[in-house]
Amino acid sequence: MATEWEDVLRDKGILPEVTESQIIDMMEETIASKTAGKSYEDKTLDELDDELDDVGDEDEERILQVMRQKRMEEVRAAQAKEKYGDVYPISKPEFVREVTEASQECAVVCLLYKDVVPESKLVSSLLVTIARRYRAVKFVKIVAAQAVPNFPDRNVPTLLIYQSGDLLTQLVTLRTLGGMSTSSKDLERYLEKLGIIKIAPSNSKDTGGESDDEENEHRRRKLRVGYIARTANADGYDDDDIN
Repeated sequence: MATEWEDVLRDKGILPEVTESQIIDMMEETIASKTAGKSYEDKTLDELDDELDDVGDEDEERILQVMRQKRMEEVRAAQAKEKYGDVYPISKPEFVREVTEASQECAVVCLLYKDVVPESKLVSSLLVTIARRYRAVKFVKIVAAQAVPNFPDRNVPTLLIYQSGDLLTQLVTLRTLGGMSTSSKDLERYLEKLGIIKIAPSNSKDTGGESDDEENEHRRRKLRVGYIARTANADGYDDDDIN
């Protein structure tokens, strides 16, 4: 904003008349010329610090300082949202507050489950893993029959995904994701397609092989399926009930 002294000088014709939009245009032109061929927008805080250590131009240094401040604000904003990290049990009286209203601020994934259904045990454990990775998303669970009276067992588990105060979609059982072979990666990809999470770039090698995390996940999946199948049979379920 112009100072009172600048207004006096401008009235006397000493300073040229420059509009705010022209100032912004000039700033953008300067930034564009100084950053030509450089992608500061994609750089991390550490990378920007390295650039500042090597920069030899005052204008470019100011631009880097602005970009660094912007990146710091983005990091702080992201950290403020990452306040969950677990699957929280809720009751029916809490549903509107903890799910519908909470989804105005962040995406909410609600699990309708029943303990004796093997798929419920599986998806519950998978959600715990995912919740720890994506702390800006709220994960909750509630016994299906408490949330919806007479909720059919054949539809357990069901995931209700809320966003902006509304039900975005629902996933009824894990049939479409692989049943009892479903992994946390499978669920993550499903949530990413909905825009609920953003999966970090894979650390797999250029050869197209799987990352160590994915290989370990496959091993855990096989062990988990075998364990749940044995538990289910011990509880009186047939093999057909968990396929």
